[in-house]
Amino acid sequence: MGNVVHGVPPEVPPPIPRRRNRVLRLFDGPIYADWLFWWTLAQAMLAYFAISTSDSPNREIPPWLDGLLAAMFFSTAFGIVPAWVRLIIRRHRQRQKNQHVSSPWESVGFLATPGLDPPARMPDSWMNPSYACAPAAPSAEVGSARDSIVHWDRLDAEGFERLLMRLLESSTSYVNISRPMRLNAADSGRDIQAYRRIEDAILPEQYERTIVQAKHWTKRGVNASEIADLVHAKLPLWEGEPVRRLIFATSGTFTQDAVRWVDDHNRSGKRPMIDLFSGSELEALLRKWPGLADEFGLTG
Repeated sequence: MGNVVHGVPPEVPPPIPRRRNRVLRLFDGPIYADWLFWWTLAQAMLAYFAISTSDSPNREIPPWLDGLLAAMFFSTAFGIVPAWVRLIIRRHRQRQKNQHVSSPWESVGFLATPGLDPPARMPDSWMNPSYACAPAAPSAEVGSARDSIVHWDRLDAEGFERLLMRLLESSTSYVNISRPMRLNAADSGRDIQAYRRIEDAILPEQYERTIVQAKHWTKRGVNASEIADLVHAKLPLWEGEPVRRLIFATSGTFTQDAVRWVDDHNRSGKRPMIDLFSGSELEALLRKWPGLADEFGLTG
């Protein structure tokens, strides 16, 4: 039956994202979108036709070879070299950006980059959202022992999903953000889909498919069986390219067994990587972008 569910049209494939220095580490991909590639090609063609068709009485080599050498020289001098200089400038700017970012969280946006050591002032929970719910002292559920400044009861399920989409947009680290299926439809657990931008000072810019599962549950916590059901039963049903990251976001809490299950899953190296965001972590993000809380009427 394809992707059509309850009359909803199939998902539209996202446009090919532009990736810096994808081709030969010099030109952006897709290559037809890089103006510098066309400039280099134009220099080569102009040089070839100008030299090979010129009437030079002192020519010692065939015209076609003379034109080819001219094309190689001009394309290198006015195309390859500028592309190489652009690469150096981009790497320099990326290093400066990384030096001025106060934390890995801010450098990536909504999610932190695995493998980086957080600053001493930065709680471990910000570095790995899977641990973001772990309490300082034993408790029945995670993320509940904190005074809330957000009135989650003012949102319905659809409003909660829209809030998550706006958080992704505000991070500027996600593109092609959409809700693939209608709310409460048989969407196999896909509430929000996006592509997470991964920037690197050396490697080309990459994108990984990310799915956000929204649980607007303020009365009870999300348990391990609900997460496992989505990963093992519903994830294989999702069509398209592989899902690299799965985000569970709830306005409530996660149970201890859910945190342990996700911890074991991520440590095993299985795909997708799973991140957990409880209501308290979402409140921290809303403090980072206070305008969103006002936009959805969650404060005051």
